[in-house]
Amino acid sequence: FSSRRRHTRLQGDWSSDVCSSDLCASFVQAVPGTGCLGYAGLVASTQGMPTIGNSTFAFTLAGATPFSYAATLLQFHAPGTAPVVSPFFVCAHIFDLPAGLIQVSGFSNALGQAINFLPIPADPAYLGIELRSQWAVLDGLGPISGVALSNSLLLRIGEY
Repeated sequence: FSSRRRHTRLQGDWSSDVCSSDLCASFVQAVPGTGCLGYAGLVASTQGMPTIGNSTFAFTLAGATPFSYAATLLQFHAPGTAPVVSPFFVCAHIFDLPAGLIQVSGFSNALGQAINFLPIPADPAYLGIELRSQWAVLDGLGPISGVALSNSLLLRIGEY
């Protein structure tokens, strides 16, 4: 199934492009069984949806040790394939470790919250790109030599 759309949120008119329904829809999905407890149990989520032209899209974190180093780990994911939950010591992740990871670093605030922005360009070339994400935090109670992992997220950049 495909449909023709006029992409009004973008500059220019590329209404002749065809956007199939499975690539147009953005999503953020938490992957069960991933992460590992630390100070207060890390919870990853997002601010907004990963849509084309969303300049305020961000990865958010709650439950981290206050004023601690926190990094969002990202990896491109083949569209349409299910993520595989893999063990990492006593934690679990969905990364393909032989492939490269992108790291966006930051720090948690006094409430143990962190945010890393990932503005999404208003470019149709980004439609359908899927990413895996997970936070890694320096945490005195983290089971991997003082590091704890949040739950994993799988997301797709879409038109809506």
